[in-house]
Amino acid sequence: EEEGATEAAQRATPIWKRMLEEYEPPPIDGAVDEELREWIDRKKASFPDSDY
Repeated sequence: EEEGATEAAQRATPIWKRMLEEYEPPPIDGAVDEELREWIDRKKASFPDSDY
């Protein structure tokens, strides 16, 4: 079983790397993007940053 898992990981690595390189984020309306970013900024400002 361990041997098969290693082979699967070796086969999967170039696949996920290629998928990551080729990824293009889907289009989003500029107004929606702006609202989301403002919401994120408000949420982040509502609590202190934490280092874990």
